[in-house]
Amino acid sequence: MRTRTIAPSGGGGPGATYDDQGLVYFVFIMLVIFMAAWGVAVSYSLKNPAVAFHGIPIHICIGVALYVISVALTYAKEWK
Repeated sequence: MRTRTIAPSGGGGPGATYDDQGLVYFVFIMLVIFMAAWGVAVSYSLKNPAVAFHGIPIHICIGVALYVISVALTYAKEWK
C-alpha cells in the first residue's frame, strides 16, 4: 500500500493513505452541498420564518438534517 505523509504524526505512522483520497473528495463535495443548504436555510428563515415542515420551522429541519449527516460522515471517516 502506498502512503503519503501530509504532516508528521506523533506515532511515526503515515499522515494519510491513498485509500483516504476518495473519502476526501466525497467530504469536499458534501461540504459544498452543506454550505448551499445552509444558505437556503438562512434565506428561508429571513423571508418567512413561519415556513414549517410538520410543524417545525424549516430552518431548524435543515439544520438538524445537516447535523445528522455530518455525524454520519464523521462516523464513516473514523471507523471505515
